[in-house]
Amino acid sequence: MENRTSAKIISTTIKNNSLEITNTTKTKQNDRTAISRSSKTKSLELLPLEIDNFQDNSDRICHNWLKAHKTESLCPKNVQGYTKIVILLQNIVELIARIKTTIQCAQLQKQMVSETVGNIVSNCLDIEPEHVTPTANLANDLGMDSLSWQELLITLEERFAIQISDEIAGTLVTVQELIERVVLIIQAKNKQSLQLQL
Repeated sequence: MENRTSAKIISTTIKNNSLEITNTTKTKQNDRTAISRSSKTKSLELLPLEIDNFQDNSDRICHNWLKAHKTESLCPKNVQGYTKIVILLQNIVELIARIKTTIQCAQLQKQMVSETVGNIVSNCLDIEPEHVTPTANLANDLGMDSLSWQELLITLEERFAIQISDEIAGTLVTVQELIERVVLIIQAKNKQSLQLQL
């Protein structure tokens, strides 16, 4: 007879303003481990609404289950089934709370980085901060030349303790692209630091 055990792991990551939720099921059969994955990506702007809707509906789920089983006796099987539903909903609500915290931290970090990058661009080019808009072209709209670009990169690297390669720098055209690249580098650095600590 085969000895088979399984465990479900749910993990979340943020990529390009989207939250990727990965549900990993590991099935152990003798000494073999098979892994199946399914991922679903949602826009960060839509998630808070969906999360709040689920929290509002969790009580309704329990109420509907009880209503559907009201004619049945509360036998051990029904009690066990209802208990499983309640525990599952509690686990989902806890996961939702962690997702919301992750979203809020990511949004706050992006906002802080955005403001800092805007100020640095403004100072390096000696222009008013209001001219540094997300869609502004660094060269055509803001007048950035090779000298000011090098100054900007050095200042960004020192301010955020990061490294921006020449290859990546050459692909950045607008202020928004610059901000998003800095955010991605910071997130990758933080993730690597966290993994080293673990």
